[in-house]
This record gives sequence, structure tokens and C-alpha cells, in this order.
Amino acid sequence: MKRIIFTLLLLASCLTLFVGCNADGEVDGVTVGTNVGNIAPNFIFTDTGNGITSMNDMKGSPVVLNFWASWCGPCRAEMPYIQAIYNKYTEEGLYLYAINLNETTETVSAFMLEYELSFPVIMDIKQAISLNYNVSAIPITFFIDSAGVIQGKKIGAFASQESIETYLNAIL
Repeated sequence: MKRIIFTLLLLASCLTLFVGCNADGEVDGVTVGTNVGNIAPNFIFTDTGNGITSMNDMKGSPVVLNFWASWCGPCRAEMPYIQAIYNKYTEEGLYLYAINLNETTETVSAFMLEYELSFPVIMDIKQAISLNYNVSAIPITFFIDSAGVIQGKKIGAFASQESIETYLNAIL
């Protein structure tokens, strides 16, 4: 089963290299990019139910994307707050995805178990998504509204659940 999940995640990572990445362009006169006010770049990924989906499929709902790695101290520190947000707001229609940069499925699974985390993780093994989102430092979190527009971007770790909720107010 682990091998099947890993294969699907790897396939999804490969797909993002060739399909769905569209940074820098326009949609209905609005720039596609990674700055606040831009339409968030699309990408294709495998969701936790092993279905292939994309950012475009989530239009109509608010989305939080958190880029991280298990070796990153500030990333580790904010994970309990990310989990609390996931627990509190996904029932209200929020999509929250933690995008792991370039680690193995085994490493991420062990980390998730150790920290008792249950939110969905997208494996960015080839770093196609992080390149598409111009990620140069982690953690970094994007807050995308139901129209697909980036309403907030936070570089660095959150100090509390409340600090995340401040950003969420712009997209909920």
C-alpha cells in the first residue's frame, strides 16, 4: 500500500512539471503570480484520497498552502497551529494543504506520526510546485480566496493559532 501511495505521489509530482503550472500570465485581466492580489498559479497534485486534483478544482473555496520541511525548525514550531486551523476550519469549507519540499514519504510519515498531525500533505519531490510559487525560504504560507486570488502571504513561522486566523479573516 505504501508503495502505491508513493507511486501516486511521485506521479503527481511529475505531472506538475508538465501540466498545470502557469505562473506569470493573465486570467480575465488579473495577473497570475505569487504576489498578493495575483491569481494563484495552478498545479496538479494527488490528494489524500489518491485522486488527482488541481488548484483550479478548488475555486469557490478558500485555500491555505503551507510550504515546509521536517528539518526546518520554524516549520516544526508552527505545525501544532497549522493542525489547529485544519481542525477548526475544514468543516467550514477551507482547504488546507501542507506542501513538503523534497523529502521522502517515509520521512514525512514519521514526522506526521511523531507530531500527531492529520492534515493533508502534498509531496513536492521535484520541487515543481515550490518553484512555481517562487518559494525561496520556508516556512511560507499562502492564503487564497474563493476566487483563486492570493489575499495574504506569510514568510516565516506563525507564533500562534491566532496569528494564522488574522490572515484567514481575509479569505473566509
